[in-house]
Amino acid sequence: MLAEAGLPEGLLHVLPGGADVGEALVAHPGVPCISFTGSTAAGRVIGAAAAPLLKKVHLELGGNNALLVLPDADLDDAASAGAFGSFLHQGQICMTTGRHLVPADKAEEYVAKLAEKATAIKVGDPEDPANALGPVIDARQRDRIHDLVVRTVERGAALAVGGSYEGLFGAIELAERIESGAVHINDQTVDDEAVAPFGGVKASGTGGRFGGSASLDTFSEVQWVTAQTSIERYPF
Repeated sequence: MLAEAGLPEGLLHVLPGGADVGEALVAHPGVPCISFTGSTAAGRVIGAAAAPLLKKVHLELGGNNALLVLPDADLDDAASAGAFGSFLHQGQICMTTGRHLVPADKAEEYVAKLAEKATAIKVGDPEDPANALGPVIDARQRDRIHDLVVRTVERGAALAVGGSYEGLFGAIELAERIESGAVHINDQTVDDEAVAPFGGVKASGTGGRFGGSASLDTFSEVQWVTAQTSIERYPF
């Protein structure tokens, strides 16, 4: 597809493999820039490995996304956005809504509406377009999610819907005060556009941005070039 779009021959190389291939690319002095999308733990390892070479590294790491429901928000709309942000692709996206921050006096009603949305979601084979929620990627992740739910309930949380079964499946001003790579108003957290600068801050990234004109800064270097019209006479 990229070749058909006119990408020059030899510009893109696909190297299948696991961590060994990634380690080799990070450590090789002939690779001047590393762009990685993955966990924060893996990103720290990559950053440490690239540091001795002073190599340019851009890390898009695990997200910690919150849906903030303001006091004057419509709770039906908020619950709809919250459900979509939390359950799309079974929550296996770095932009997934992981926290719902709701005013205390609206929390009970919001939880009830969110639970209603969760109950209505059709679960099954994702090949069937009628199903909105499929399986997580593997048994290890299934067990991890199950353990998180169990431990959260043990610490006093209430399970609003579902259970412990094997198949566990003014705003602008406020945005300026939030330290994050993106803020979406009247929307859920799963949002990315090719023309928009995408990237995380703090433990979610190193500050690089991908998308649109921001990619030019991320994947290139600025070079200062001067040309004198005459040769200077120097004192020594």
